[in-house]
Amino acid sequence: MSQRPRLLYILAPSYSGSTLLTYLLAQHPAIATIGELKATRMGNIDAYRCSCGELIRECDFWSELTQRARDAGLEFSVDAFGTVYGDGGRFVDRIVRALVRGPLFETLRAAALGVLPERTTRIAAVTRQNLVLSRLVCDMQGGRVFLDGSKDSARLLHYQRSGEWDIKVIHLQRDGRGVTNSYVKHDRVDYDGAIAYWMKAVTELQRMRARLDDDMVYDLLYEDLCRDPEKELAAICDWLGIDELDHARSFDAESQHVLGNRMRLDNVSEIRLDEKWRKLLSPDKLAAFEDRAGELNRSLGYTAA
Repeated sequence: MSQRPRLLYILAPSYSGSTLLTYLLAQHPAIATIGELKATRMGNIDAYRCSCGELIRECDFWSELTQRARDAGLEFSVDAFGTVYGDGGRFVDRIVRALVRGPLFETLRAAALGVLPERTTRIAAVTRQNLVLSRLVCDMQGGRVFLDGSKDSARLLHYQRSGEWDIKVIHLQRDGRGVTNSYVKHDRVDYDGAIAYWMKAVTELQRMRARLDDDMVYDLLYEDLCRDPEKELAAICDWLGIDELDHARSFDAESQHVLGNRMRLDNVSEIRLDEKWRKLLSPDKLAAFEDRAGELNRSLGYTAA
């Protein structure tokens, strides 16, 4: 029996430092990645830039990956990755992509999908698409561990159920006050809505975390990563069973081909702890967060100060 390929998955809320973590880990020769393999929210693909700075349609890396994927029998292009579980709209796809919930719901989800053979076939096809693409990227980059920074738990659940990968998960969290401030800034929601969204996201991730064996998971706080990247990255490498990184306080974004948020294009190469929320959130907003979400935030390791 052939050995299953190794998959490292980042499980995190949005705006929690997953792009930074991806860049740092991508420097390791044993780790291959394109960032978020789900490749959603790319917008106008003709204007979308790879992290190397090239338009994605003109980037040599993506041209080569496209050709290799087609040679492997995949229907693949930079505007149609085919890696998302469920294609939206229909009731069955809402089951496929629903948030991870408790044991009863997950038992019912598995049962519902089990009586829908066409959906089971579709899930298997998407899993194969992800599996083959991850192997091709490993071949191109010379890595033996594929890193998917897609973050969401439903995707990880399908990976886990497939049995195709040897999976390790970095469960990344950030102070909820920082995340909610970013929601307001980038997603144009009011602060009450941002708090609700963060609480829902963290609760879902904790449910997924509870489904995983402890030896599968590395729990990481964004702030700890920024304050002592050498320590955290050395611990992650040891947990993965790979050599330590030679340098861990900076990264070269332009040498990578990473998908994800706009931070990829900010030309930032040094690790900077972002705590602007401490100045931007008013006392009233901080009090509202503490009242609604303070207990949850403290369960992650953060104090009210």
